[in-house]
Amino acid sequence: YLASIILVPGSVDLSFTSLFSIPDFRFIWEGGLDFSAWALFVPLAFVSIAEHIGDHTVLGAITGKDFLTDPGLENTLLGDGLATSFAGVIGSVPNTTYGENTSVVGLTGVASVYVTGVAAAFAIFIGFFSPITAFLASIPVFVMGGISMILFSLIAFNGVKVLLNKYRPKDTREHIIGAITIGLILFIGLAPAMGDLISWWPSIALTIGTFTMQGM
Repeated sequence: YLASIILVPGSVDLSFTSLFSIPDFRFIWEGGLDFSAWALFVPLAFVSIAEHIGDHTVLGAITGKDFLTDPGLENTLLGDGLATSFAGVIGSVPNTTYGENTSVVGLTGVASVYVTGVAAAFAIFIGFFSPITAFLASIPVFVMGGISMILFSLIAFNGVKVLLNKYRPKDTREHIIGAITIGLILFIGLAPAMGDLISWWPSIALTIGTFTMQGM
C-alpha cells in the first residue's frame, strides 16, 4: 500500500464525507419481481454446487476432517443455499463457499467457526463507518493483484495436493486417462486468461443459448 503511494502518485484516494453512514440496503421486491432471467441463472446453481463440493473437499484435506460426511454434504449445501437466498433477498453479496476463503484457512491455520462468526460480525460493524470502508476501497489494484496471486496460487496448490493424495491409479491406462482429464480441465479453464496474454492461444468458451461460460 505504501509502495503504491510512493511509486504511483494518485493511486490512493482516501476521500470520505462523513464518519458514519447507513449502507444502501435494497430488498428483492423493490421495483417489482421479475423471474424472466431464471433460465440464465439456474445453471449457475450447478456451478456453485460443484465449487461447494470442491471447496469442502480441499478444506477437509487442510483441516484433517471429512466435512462431506460430518456434518454431511446435504447439510452444508442446505446452509449454503439458505445463506445465499437470504443474501439475495436483502440485496447483499453471494454467500456460497469460495476457494479464497479455503486458501485463507490454509494460509493462517485458523479454521474455527467461531473466529469466522466474529469476523462476519466485525465486517458488518465496520460497514457503517465511512473512514474504514473508504480505506478498504482505496487499496490500490496493484496490492489487490498481489493478494489475488497469492490466494489463487494457494487454491491451485491445495487442489493439486488433494488430487495427489486421493488419486491412486491402478494401472498405466487409468493413469493416462486421469492425466488427460486433469490436463483438459486446466487447459480449458485457463484458456481465457492465457488468451489475454498470448495472441495465438485458442479462445475456448461453452455457449448454451444466451449463457456463456468462459473457464475460470
